[in-house]
Amino acid sequence: MAGKMPGLPEHGGRAFEVARRLGLPAARILDFSANINPLGPPPGLKRVVIRALSEIGNYPEPHAEPLRAALADHHAVEPSRVLVGNGSTALFYLLCRALRPRRAVVFEPAFSEYARALTAAGARISRVVTHRGRLFCPDRPRIDQALKSEPDLIFVARPVSPGGALPDGAVLAELIKRAAPAVVVLDEAFLDFTPQKSWAGQKDKNLIVTRSLTKFFALTGLRLGYLVGPSKLVARLNALDEPWSVNHLAQKAGLYCLDQAEYAARTRRTVDRLRLRLAAGIEALPGAQVYPATANYLLTRVDEPGPTVPKLAARLEAEGILIRDCANFRGVGPNHFRVAVRREAENRRLVAAMRKRWID
Repeated sequence: MAGKMPGLPEHGGRAFEVARRLGLPAARILDFSANINPLGPPPGLKRVVIRALSEIGNYPEPHAEPLRAALADHHAVEPSRVLVGNGSTALFYLLCRALRPRRAVVFEPAFSEYARALTAAGARISRVVTHRGRLFCPDRPRIDQALKSEPDLIFVARPVSPGGALPDGAVLAELIKRAAPAVVVLDEAFLDFTPQKSWAGQKDKNLIVTRSLTKFFALTGLRLGYLVGPSKLVARLNALDEPWSVNHLAQKAGLYCLDQAEYAARTRRTVDRLRLRLAAGIEALPGAQVYPATANYLLTRVDEPGPTVPKLAARLEAEGILIRDCANFRGVGPNHFRVAVRREAENRRLVAAMRKRWID
């Protein structure tokens, strides 16, 4: 794929792979490359999943109908506007397969699966690179650039990845309005970590909002996501979606998680506190600059006298600590890395290991 750097992993979350290579149990790997809720799954979820195991002799709901209804109620929209999927990534591929865009725009840097899904559908991709001075968020000049190619489909994230900042709402609203009839896919995979309200309830006829339950509720191994959009577009997607694409355990877990308001509020309070402390610890290292963020991850730029990011990542990986080298994010540069916000003791261990390996 264009822009991919040889030798770099396409995604974070390689704990099992690295554990095998180092001959360690996976539990010994501290994975800061995957951005998962540091509190772990909501209390009581394990009991829900264990109870659901007694029902796995039956097929799951073909299109997760009870969960679909619950999500519709959660966002105050009609169930016909909701589609549940095996993680939001699977929904990106379904979107591209169903809409068959001829021309598409991806605001970069971005999650690599947008472009992979578009390429698989045969789309011609225009990559609009945002500016680090704008914290990698789209601005009006980039909107002008994006619309010159007359795209059929546009991918943009809120908050952005890997930077973690929130794009200006007025700029996003202008993009959606001016792009019509092109479909704008707004990826809110990490929005629940911020105090911002989802745009899933908006009624723009060309807006599809994708959401993930796996990051915020720490369900990564189960895979669960959904999208909200205009009923006609969702019906078109539903017609091409495979039945039983979301397993029974994931559906039951999703229904349980939607009722965990106290856990959600506690997560946001905790992540805010941990993110500030972790950022301060990293910025105390010579040459490190942490970008302002609202989500559960931090992007850091390393200048002299700091190490090169590949060298730092390799040194940490040898100790069982994983960070995300961001060199294969277009427009970011080879001197950037991203880390997830984890628990206090784990964050301290990361900073201590980086301090030890920073300059030698």
